[in-house]
Amino acid sequence: MVRQIYQSLEADQVGAMLARHAADLLGAHGARVDFTNDGALSPVATFGDVPDAGDANRVSAPLSLNGKTIGEITVFAAPPREFTDDDAALLTDLANHGAVAVGNAWRFREASDSARHAHALATATRALAFSTTPESVYAAISLIAQNALGARWFGVLLAGPSGTRLEMAHTSGGKSDARWTAHECWAAAAANVAATGTPQYVPAIGTIVATLPAAVARAVRASSVRSMAMLPLPGDSAIHGVFLLWFDSAHRFDEGERRLFEDLSAQISVALHNAHLAAAERSGRERERALADAMHQTEKLAALGELVAGVAHELNNPLTGISMFAQLLLDESLDEDQRESVRMIKREADRAVGVIRDLLAFSRKTGPRMVAVDLNALVNQTLRLRAYSLQTAGVQVHPELDAALPAIPGDDRKLQQVLLNLIVNAEYAMHRQETRVLTVRTAWEDAPDGGRVLAEVTDTGTGMAPELVKHIFEPFFTTKPAGVGTGLGLSVSYGIVHAHGGTITVRSTPGAGSTFVLTLPIRAQQLPAPAPGPASSGRRRASAPVIRSEPGAAPVAASPSPSAPDSSRATRP
Repeated sequence: MVRQIYQSLEADQVGAMLARHAADLLGAHGARVDFTNDGALSPVATFGDVPDAGDANRVSAPLSLNGKTIGEITVFAAPPREFTDDDAALLTDLANHGAVAVGNAWRFREASDSARHAHALATATRALAFSTTPESVYAAISLIAQNALGARWFGVLLAGPSGTRLEMAHTSGGKSDARWTAHECWAAAAANVAATGTPQYVPAIGTIVATLPAAVARAVRASSVRSMAMLPLPGDSAIHGVFLLWFDSAHRFDEGERRLFEDLSAQISVALHNAHLAAAERSGRERERALADAMHQTEKLAALGELVAGVAHELNNPLTGISMFAQLLLDESLDEDQRESVRMIKREADRAVGVIRDLLAFSRKTGPRMVAVDLNALVNQTLRLRAYSLQTAGVQVHPELDAALPAIPGDDRKLQQVLLNLIVNAEYAMHRQETRVLTVRTAWEDAPDGGRVLAEVTDTGTGMAPELVKHIFEPFFTTKPAGVGTGLGLSVSYGIVHAHGGTITVRSTPGAGSTFVLTLPIRAQQLPAPAPGPASSGRRRASAPVIRSEPGAAPVAASPSPSAPDSSRATRP
């Protein structure tokens, strides 16, 4: 009998054996074994008939271990049976052996829990140590939660950007109803855990259902969740998340299990923190590589620009000679056909000179400056720079320029860089579209502060989805394939426009095209004196007529030329 009791390593099984042997030993019809739990006796095993209080004779013996009462054995007998002192002594001997056996079972369980605890932590450490992305951390947590912790589902709530709102970052396992209710209500249930940093264990899910909205409470009752644990995920300075474990059966969450869960939550917190740091480092390296590539491309473009400027300068001299001799020929006696041919020679030579002059002006290295900028003239000049490319790409250009547009203070070279970048991007966005129309519109709004000038660049390209639009001005973000764009054009343009006190926004519809809107302040009281040159040549150029060439060509606005006052210089061959 005693050997059997000592061979058992489960406390509940020891209790059951003690109840049966006590009843057999005293020849009674029933026995009960109670263990002390939080200072009160709780029954753990019964044998035979155990009557209610007062209905039978009884004898009890304490289960004492190291001077502390850990339970009690009670044997029952129906009248006229009376228990003797010998019965009490015999029961006391059995209780002494039973107390030692229960103590051994508890120590064995503690050792088993410690081994399980250590194994689970070692497994978690190995799995999480090699997880360098949030996704791989969540995959490791899934294995740990199901295999080491016995959880059916798990979830990770992380604090949002404000640091006060919890958002479900990941859920895994189980059916969709559990995940749906997680997104709807678990953040509210875990708010106290995040605020206090104290874990919360829910052995019966019904205890928190009353605190949930009615619709969510019904979904929780219909789900398979029966118990749950909510554990804080501490950050550097404050609680930054909550780790949730859901179980499809009732869970008691004893002390050893709680220690295990809390130790694992600390490991998970560190792993998530490291994964986010690694992601930030990877992003930094990628940005560094992109910046290096962009700098290399800039150096190549700078070298190419110097080469083109040199070639343009060399071409300018013979073209000027051609224009001058054509003008001399016009003073000679020529018939009408000959005169028209000479006019065409002069017109095209002047047009080529104008393009070269614009190209040289754009490529000229100048420091920051503030001049009176005629935005209409700047648009015309930029369209002339891209006229050939737009024409060969089959793009129809529709300038809609407000002739009453006032001048604005700004750096004309940098503002032209913004316009050129928007036009180039619009041209690329339409290269696969059947309808290719580029509309450049200017307008101005009067206001007590001096008002503002608007420039809109609209294309009929592929457009952009909302999730792309919100990133479009970020450095190194591009919708173009590798090798086509660096992702710096719009971010640089954004900086230039904001340096002028203006704004740049975009409206885009997928499949319909995009419109970029520049808004620049007039601030007339700060307007500097007009600067010489084509970019700021005054009101006369702003009202220049738009000359349209043959069908398919890009229309451009004419601008005066010292050598060719005739506005027909802007027509296309």
